[in-house]
Amino acid sequence: MKLGAIVAAAVVAVGVGQAEAATYSTATYDMFVRYEGTAFTRVSFAPITHDHYGFEDKDIEAGDTSLGLKSYLFGLPAIGTIFQFSITLVQPHVPVEDDYYYGNGGRTPVCQLGPWDCTATNYTEIRPNGFSAYHDDEYWMNVSTAVGSTFDVGFWSTHAREQGRPFIAADGNHYYWYDDEYSRFTVLDVNAPAPVPLPATAALLPLGIGTLAMMRKRRRPR
Repeated sequence: MKLGAIVAAAVVAVGVGQAEAATYSTATYDMFVRYEGTAFTRVSFAPITHDHYGFEDKDIEAGDTSLGLKSYLFGLPAIGTIFQFSITLVQPHVPVEDDYYYGNGGRTPVCQLGPWDCTATNYTEIRPNGFSAYHDDEYWMNVSTAVGSTFDVGFWSTHAREQGRPFIAADGNHYYWYDDEYSRFTVLDVNAPAPVPLPATAALLPLGIGTLAMMRKRRRPR
């Protein structure tokens, strides 16, 4: 390959790398959070035997375990359980459609909060002191990364209802429905976001600069 072709390839590769870097922002967090309970809105609760009705449209506060209602995302962990929360967010600079329901093209290729795999995301937002991740109207989270702060992970139960899955209380003798659940967590420890890696093509930059220098040296008049 001629020297000019090498230079051209290096410059084009670096340009592509810069374009890739400008298309997305990424951030990675590794956190420890404490589970504070799950709140439920507009709950209908009744015995499975249908001998008598329970109650309808009652809100249950986070931390209330008296009825044995289980989070669809997290199950029934004990209050105070420590979860590891690992997440990598990819946020597009030019969103596909900047809307919470339809998403903006954001992704979470790594997302694990305790037992819940949250990689199915289509909306992301990276902020200096936190982040957001959504998937349609199925679940959402707005997280502050300040130690001691709290955040909720919300889930809309219609997704589970459409799949024909009844909710059964922990005692196995009652069923229930609800509109939304909000699982609350307290941030205990946060590792700072990892540096955003440059695209692999940026590694060709020194080659391009060095080659240009060689060409200039060879063309100097004697």
